[in-house]
Amino acid sequence: MSAKEQAKKGLDSAFVLGYNYSWIRDKLVINNLISKELDSFLKLLYEKTHVRFREDERADFLIMLQAESITMCVKYCEDLAAISIAFGKGHFQINDTLKDYQTRNIRDFFNKISDFDYTYFQNILGYPKIEEIKCTQQKDFINSIERVKKYYSEAKAFYDKNYDLYNCYKHGLRLMPVNADDGGHELLKFPSKRNKELEIEVFGSNELAEEYSKALSVTGTIFTLLEVIFLNHRAWYFENKGNYECNVL
Repeated sequence: MSAKEQAKKGLDSAFVLGYNYSWIRDKLVINNLISKELDSFLKLLYEKTHVRFREDERADFLIMLQAESITMCVKYCEDLAAISIAFGKGHFQINDTLKDYQTRNIRDFFNKISDFDYTYFQNILGYPKIEEIKCTQQKDFINSIERVKKYYSEAKAFYDKNYDLYNCYKHGLRLMPVNADDGGHELLKFPSKRNKELEIEVFGSNELAEEYSKALSVTGTIFTLLEVIFLNHRAWYFENKGNYECNVL
């Protein structure tokens, strides 16, 4: 093995063994805790920093906290797809894939989810080849793939619906919390349009709360998928390659 191949193997091993696949889930859990315990959080914030929120700022803060959680879930969906593409190509090609993928690769992967067979998901999930599984266990693995497809489809649906909100948040100055006519609060979104026309989309507080709730659910689903992926591939690296107890979704 050449020095270059050894370096590539080392980088891929470092990613598989060290990547923190839970951090976005954990961030959303923290955001949710802050939103549910806002008074306690703001009290602690003032004690530590002397930053005080006016009443109208509290509502804006909660709106943007929800928007941030939705956009972070979109990022999690993208991470899931990119990592899946990389593992699908096999070991020691991971970093080469992750440093060069584009948005079109993510969309293409999600659009083809229903077409992928056991063999493709076997590479992603670190499952054994079907012929290597005991006959009494094959049904569990095949049923697992159907659940996997369902979970990926949920991530795809959320990604497609909220990708523009993600772009508005990521690139800044295209989201603005405002007071609604009914006395509540809503979020204005200024989407990017090729024809340069100014258009404004409104997220009412109820719609935003609904997507926020979905973000929490989808984030949990993505974490479940990533945990199976990383636990199995870490076992592959540590336990003499194919000789390990496989985690099945």
